[in-house]
Amino acid sequence: MLVAHAGHWAVGILYTIPVFAVLIALRVSIVRERRREAAGGDAESADAATDAPAAGSDEPVAASDEPAR
Repeated sequence: MLVAHAGHWAVGILYTIPVFAVLIALRVSIVRERRREAAGGDAESADAATDAPAAGSDEPVAASDEPAR
């Protein structure tokens, strides 16, 4: 038989949707990182800024390499 019925097509499509979603998310991540590096921003320091504890948190804050002003 040359053509599968709709059930076979539906299973194939449902299987490939998450695969393509992961591939697209990976590609978006790579593009964002390259743009951040091209703009002169350090990807690690940008990530570190988002890892900072929330205001009023009891977590200790690590000392910065920057001198105090």
